[in-house]
Amino acid sequence: MKRLLTGALLACAANLAHADDWRVDLLIFAHEEFAGDEAGTAPGPLDAEEAIPLDERTRLEANGIRILSPENSRLSAQWRGLQNATAFRPLLRLSWLQRNPPQRGGPTLLLRHGQPLLSLDGEPVRQLEGTLRLTLRRYLHLDADLRWSERSDTGALVRSWPLREQRRMRSETLHYIDSARLGLLVEIQRVEGTQN
Repeated sequence: MKRLLTGALLACAANLAHADDWRVDLLIFAHEEFAGDEAGTAPGPLDAEEAIPLDERTRLEANGIRILSPENSRLSAQWRGLQNATAFRPLLRLSWLQRNPPQRGGPTLLLRHGQPLLSLDGEPVRQLEGTLRLTLRRYLHLDADLRWSERSDTGALVRSWPLREQRRMRSETLHYIDSARLGLLVEIQRVEGTQN
């Protein structure tokens, strides 16, 4: 009986430890000084069938995600640095709290930001689109599947450049992820004792 009670208490303590929120602060920016080594591709449909748009707050909250105001970003100094740098164009500042990130699958955020460039199967293709997902296995992982699209100099074609990364993340560490046209700065921290 004593072992059973001890086991139950340990299981309860483990569940309480996993009940903390994780805070994600993320900046997305475009590289302005693009060498042109990569020609880009014609944009195709997004693989985002189950993803939740950022403006669907009720669905996000039902999945344990609360979007925070961009003004409360912990990466405000880095955002200002990007704004003042000629080599980068800051695109999106995003912060959220996520309760109990799953080991696999789980909620995926859908990003659609910027001007519509064209219509593809009735859906507008925006300058910045894609998905983000946070999971917690043995380590935190961020899955990013993003694309940056823009019109050619003549305006006749729209070309896209992907950023696809599944990165193991250390908490409380600023991570830099990039591709030919896009870059991310990401910091993830455990936030104890918050309530959704």
